[in-house]
Amino acid sequence: MFRLGPEVEFSVQTCSLGLQITGLLLCVCVCVCACVGVRVCVYVCMYLFGVECAFTCRKMLTELLAIIEPEIQSLVNFGDKIDGYNTLYMLIRCGQDVLPPETKGAAAVAHPPMASMPAFNHLHQVMGLVLVNVKRKFDAFMSSLEKTSREQKVNKKAKCGILQCVHVLEEFAQHAESIVGSSERRSDVDKSYKVLLGVVEDTVDRVAGGETKAPPDVIYFENYHHFLHIVLRNKLTVLEPHRDRIKQKYKEHMMNYVTSLLGRPLEKLSIFFDGIEDQFAAGVKPEEIGYRLKYSKAELKKCIKEYPGKEVHRGLQGVYKKLEKHLCEEENLLQVVWLTMQDEFIKQYNHFTKLIQRCYPDAMITIEFSLEDLLGYFSSIAQQH
Repeated sequence: MFRLGPEVEFSVQTCSLGLQITGLLLCVCVCVCACVGVRVCVYVCMYLFGVECAFTCRKMLTELLAIIEPEIQSLVNFGDKIDGYNTLYMLIRCGQDVLPPETKGAAAVAHPPMASMPAFNHLHQVMGLVLVNVKRKFDAFMSSLEKTSREQKVNKKAKCGILQCVHVLEEFAQHAESIVGSSERRSDVDKSYKVLLGVVEDTVDRVAGGETKAPPDVIYFENYHHFLHIVLRNKLTVLEPHRDRIKQKYKEHMMNYVTSLLGRPLEKLSIFFDGIEDQFAAGVKPEEIGYRLKYSKAELKKCIKEYPGKEVHRGLQGVYKKLEKHLCEEENLLQVVWLTMQDEFIKQYNHFTKLIQRCYPDAMITIEFSLEDLLGYFSSIAQQH
């Protein structure tokens, strides 16, 4: 479309040239008449000729350019029919053509818009009408994206993975950021980002609240992780105010999933030490704990024997298999969740170790596997898969 400007300018020059030739003939007549003293009639003729030239030029160009609007509108309709994302490019392009030259940014330099050329005003008016049609089609395209995203259905027997609404936002960002730049239509695109973000949050809530194979927390943190990646990679500054809130949700849901799946792997020890902490709350001193029958050294050793290293390793293998069933390969968060789970297990292990040292300092009692053993269990299981 940006070639229309030069073509119209050529038409203007062609019409003007024809009229200039006629004007030369008039000048010859003026000289002849001036020689014979008919000056008043000469001036009147020159004025009337100038008015007639302007009127004739405008009429000729209006007739010549009358077919431009339907042709451009047909092109807009054709582009929209092929791919709705074409309306995004046409919105940016037409916006540059309609705005006056002094309001244009650096984005218009690569393709000089028609409004910046000394072309006929008729073309500027035509592009204004085209812009209205393009904006209408762009809004319809965004409405269709929103509707498609909201109506997504999830297979209850398969992993949810990354929802379609998140992929729609990602595809839109890739197209928009490669086209818009610092264009004057940035506000339209930013508004669309906010609409799509609302769709993402609503759809994730709806899917997580329904019946799915994956736990709700997995649906949340996988899709929010992908959303954060989209914002960071495409530098979507309009969504930055929402980034911290989504990131917090991502962390909370991942931790909820880790704690619910891992639980308390050393359950009997956990119950034992919960009782000890209750004793602390009741005012019992740490050095007195071992003299209570329920929390004697013998009872502690009995609990510890329930968890030899091999049993702990086997239990962790079962947890890892569940992770593989729940998490999708697309987002590749399995190792991230596994490391978070490792940190949570170590936290529990260190807590138990400190309580043993505090309440039974001289008993030489330790958990049957060391911290190094525990790290080895996590590492070997991850490598095996």
